[in-house]
Amino acid sequence: MTDTRRPLLIVSGVVATFILVTLIATVLRPVEQLDSSTPEGVVQLFIQAMLDDNDVGAEAFVTSDFLDDCDLRHGLDSDRYSIDKSREIHDGYLIEVTSSSSDYFSGDNNTEEFMLVEVDNKWLIDWISWPFDCGEFGQGVR
Repeated sequence: MTDTRRPLLIVSGVVATFILVTLIATVLRPVEQLDSSTPEGVVQLFIQAMLDDNDVGAEAFVTSDFLDDCDLRHGLDSDRYSIDKSREIHDGYLIEVTSSSSDYFSGDNNTEEFMLVEVDNKWLIDWISWPFDCGEFGQGVR
């Protein structure tokens, strides 16, 4: 190897190491647990239950109307979720969630919306913008 290529190889190695460390730190970063009495916390708990294939646990965070219309047994497509926005609308909350795969090279990011209503002083999911076997594709729940 010639001496002129050595600095380029060293710089390339440092950059590759930095990228690898950044990716590992991102994947291993602990998830902040939100207050379970808030709409955001309910969405977080629902998503976690679905990722854990705990359909029964997920049912605790949705309304009976949701359960009447949907089958939760098919889970979620992505494995990373982040709550982006929440806003109060009418008599509920609308939560926007970005989902992505841990395969950073796929580039698949989607935004889902969760509508929550208050039932017996608890926030419950009443509508989601993508179906869990809830009828026609793209129509969401409700």
